[in-house]
Amino acid sequence: MMSLMQWRLSIVAVSIMLACLMVGCNGDETIARAETEKEANEIQVKLIRRGVSDVKIRYGSLGGRNVWEINVPRDQANQGRQLLVDLDLPRTDQAGFEKMIESSGLIPTKTDERARLMYAMAGEIATTLEEINGVITARVHIVLPESKSSRLGARKEDPGKPAAVVLIKHAADARIADVEETQVNSGPKIPGTTEFQMLVAKSVEGLSEADVTVKYTTAASRAKPAVSKKPKDVLANIPLDLLIAAVIFAISTAVLLYLYLKERKRNQPSLLPEGLEPEPEPVPTSDTTW
Repeated sequence: MMSLMQWRLSIVAVSIMLACLMVGCNGDETIARAETEKEANEIQVKLIRRGVSDVKIRYGSLGGRNVWEINVPRDQANQGRQLLVDLDLPRTDQAGFEKMIESSGLIPTKTDERARLMYAMAGEIATTLEEINGVITARVHIVLPESKSSRLGARKEDPGKPAAVVLIKHAADARIADVEETQVNSGPKIPGTTEFQMLVAKSVEGLSEADVTVKYTTAASRAKPAVSKKPKDVLANIPLDLLIAAVIFAISTAVLLYLYLKERKRNQPSLLPEGLEPEPEPVPTSDTTW
């Protein structure tokens, strides 16, 4: 039979094991992976500002690539994912000037070089616009007309003028500089159409501000949940796996406590006088009276 010390150690071991299980059930969950530490820090700051607490960043690797995992408490995982969708995070990489050195062939054609140049310039400009507070994402498309000649040695025709289209996705509470606001927004103030046209035109040779088209789109704003006047159900906010672990812990503790008390009672010294044995319990006979 187990001694009292063994029973105590068993109770302590089971308690520690189930406590660890309860902590694990209420652990963190990975909701996104960023390819740069800067982007991971940006996601962390934006989630915390919007009410997601205890956002953690863990460095790791995935498929041979370095990644930074974004982890949040399990009960806030759905809220975190919804915010990532609203903020368009993590963002798709924009090609910059470094992409120009990549070539699809040994000898790129003039068309390949021109396409890479337009794509790289658009990526660099979009990255710059996204640094503005209140701008969530920016998409830039640049058209650089190609010079043409009717025949060999002839004078080149006028290629036309370059043009650009800019799509700005801004926060729902952002204020646009040159737009009359129908409601008072408390968010950041972003440049107006004229300022964006100037920024893009100054970045492309030969591009005039009049040939830059700027369009705005508002990020989806999630309505705040209505405050209910009904009393809160405490159990409704507790994860199911945590409740199961708590029930298992309670049942195991009760069983161990019962066995411990039973063993302790059996090992207690008898209070009867020395030499006097307790009366044996009556043994039921097989005879049955009908």
